[in-house]
Amino acid sequence: MDEILRDERYALLPYCIRSFVCAMVHGMDEHIGPWDVQNVLAFYNGNPARTRNGSIVDTVPFRPTRLVFQNFSGLTSLVDLASARQVAHNLGGVPWTNKISPAVPIDLLMEQTLSPDNETATPSNEEEFARCRERFLFLKWISTTFPNVRVVPPSSNVVHQTALESLSNLTVVKQSSAIVPDVVVGIDSHIAMHNGFGTLAWSVSGIEAECVMLNLPIQFKLPDVIGCRLFGEPPLLATPTDLVLIVTKYLRSQVNLAGCIVEFYGPSVKFLSMADRMSIANMADEYMAVASFFPMDEHTLKHFAKFSTDKSSTFRESEDVLRKYQLISNNCAMPGLYFSDTLELDLGSINVTVSGPHPSCTRTPLSAFPSDFRECLSSIEGERAFKVDDQEKVVTLDFNGAPVKLKHGSLLVASVTNCTNGSHPSTMLTAGLLARNAVNMGLNVSKHIHACVNVGNGLTHTYLKEAGVLEFLTAAGFRCKDFSSHRVKDELPEEWVRLTQQASEELITASMLSNSRGNDCCLQAASKTVARYIASPPLVIAYALAGRADINFEKEPIGLGSNGQPVFLCDLWP
Repeated sequence: MDEILRDERYALLPYCIRSFVCAMVHGMDEHIGPWDVQNVLAFYNGNPARTRNGSIVDTVPFRPTRLVFQNFSGLTSLVDLASARQVAHNLGGVPWTNKISPAVPIDLLMEQTLSPDNETATPSNEEEFARCRERFLFLKWISTTFPNVRVVPPSSNVVHQTALESLSNLTVVKQSSAIVPDVVVGIDSHIAMHNGFGTLAWSVSGIEAECVMLNLPIQFKLPDVIGCRLFGEPPLLATPTDLVLIVTKYLRSQVNLAGCIVEFYGPSVKFLSMADRMSIANMADEYMAVASFFPMDEHTLKHFAKFSTDKSSTFRESEDVLRKYQLISNNCAMPGLYFSDTLELDLGSINVTVSGPHPSCTRTPLSAFPSDFRECLSSIEGERAFKVDDQEKVVTLDFNGAPVKLKHGSLLVASVTNCTNGSHPSTMLTAGLLARNAVNMGLNVSKHIHACVNVGNGLTHTYLKEAGVLEFLTAAGFRCKDFSSHRVKDELPEEWVRLTQQASEELITASMLSNSRGNDCCLQAASKTVARYIASPPLVIAYALAGRADINFEKEPIGLGSNGQPVFLCDLWP
C-alpha cells in the first residue's frame, strides 16, 4: 500500500475510488493482482489500459470487506454454507469442516421478520420465536458456529440512519491484522445509506453476494464519478425530507447518472448531519447511480467516536489508518481531482414542499399548494386535471351514526411511515412533538380520517417512547403500529370504506402520506381517494389535524384550541 500512496495518481482519485483501491490492495490474491490496481489508477487518470484488441479495461475483480444480508435473501446463502459444511464433514471430518466459513464478515438483519396479525397487534420476539422456531434455531447455530457472522435479532436493528453506527466502524480488521477501510456490498434495500458516512457500499445480486461469501471476487465495472458541490444554507423550517427531495430532483434532471457514483463536497456539507447524508445517499437508486457518496470528514470522525461500538483505542488506530490513506476530506475539491463531470446545487433554494397528486414527483412549494390545488380542480387537461365544475360543493354523509360534512380537498387518509427518507430521526421526532403540542392545545384528528403512524422498527419505537411523544400521537387520533412496515395484515373498517367510496364519487377527496412505500393497508386506503399527496411526516400530522388538503398554513388556522382561540401551524411547530 505504501507504494500506491507514493503514486501521484492516487492523490488525484475521488475519495470513493481511494477506498476502493485500498480494499483492492489488501485483498490481493490469485484472483486480484497488482495489475488490477494499476488498471484502476490508469482508468481514473485519463490513460486507461487497453486489451490486445484495443478496448478499454474498465472492469476489475474486487472483493469487498463486509456483506450485509437481509432476512429472507440472506438465509438461503447461509443454508448453502451449512450444506457445504455438512458435505465437508462427510468427506473428511472435523479438519475439513472447519475450513468451511464465510470469507468476509457478514451481518444478517432479522428486523423484517416480525409479522403482526392485525393493525393493533404489537408483535413480540417471543411470538416470532414460537412461530419460526426452526429458523431461529438454525440462526443461533450459524452465529455460534461461524465467528464472523453477526445475526441481529428482530426489534433491535435495521439498516437505517439510527442503526448504522452499531454495524460499521468505518474500518475492518483483516485476518492479517491489517486495518482496512470498510467497503460493503449487500442485498438489503438500504445498503446505500453506508455511503452517507464515507463507507463505499452498493447493492448486488444474491449470486454475487454468495460469491463474496465463498471467497470469489465479483466483477466491478469502474463507474464514472460525478462531483456535486453543495453551497448555500438550508432554510430554517426545511425538513430533511425537503432536503432529500430537492437533491434527488436536481440530480434526476442533470446528466445521465446511470451507473455513476455521485461524490458530494463543498462548503455546505457541514450543514448536513450524519442522518441527512445517509438519507441523501439512500436515494441513489432514484437516479440509477451506483452510490451517492459523502467522504469522511471531521464531523464523521466525531460522530463515530461518540456512537461507535468500537473501543476508543481501536478507533484511534482506525482514524490513523484513514488519515494515512488520505480518506479524510476537508469538503473542498483539490485542484486536478478526477471527476467525469461536476455539478452545483444551492441548498438555500430548498423549499418546504408537497408532492403530487399525479405524478408524485411533481413538487409544489407549501405556500403555493392551496392555489395549485384549486388550479387542479378547474383544469380540464393533463394528468393533474380534476375537471370540477362546482368547486364549492359540500356533501354531508353518515359515519358511525354521525353526520360528516365534506368538500373538495377533504382529507380521508393520513399516514406516516418510518421508511426511506421518512425514517430520519429528526422528522419522526418533529412529527411526534407537533402532535404533543396539538394535544396540549386541545386539537385532534377527526374520527372519519384514517390516520396511522407506522413506527417501522423497535429502535424508532424506543426513541419515540423515550422522548415521550408516542402517547401523544395516539392521543391525537393516530393508530400507532410498532413494527414491520411492509407486512401488517389488517383490513380497512367497513364504515370508513363506505364513507370514502360515497365521498370520492362526488368530491375530490385527498390522502396525505409521508412516502409511497410502507404499510399495505395505508396504501390501499390512499388508493380509494382521488388526490394522493406526499409530504414530510410533520406536515402529514398537520394536514390530518386540519382535516383538509387545501389549507393555507400561513393564513388559516388549523383549528380552535381548548381556549377557543385559533391555532396556526407556527404555534405547533416545535
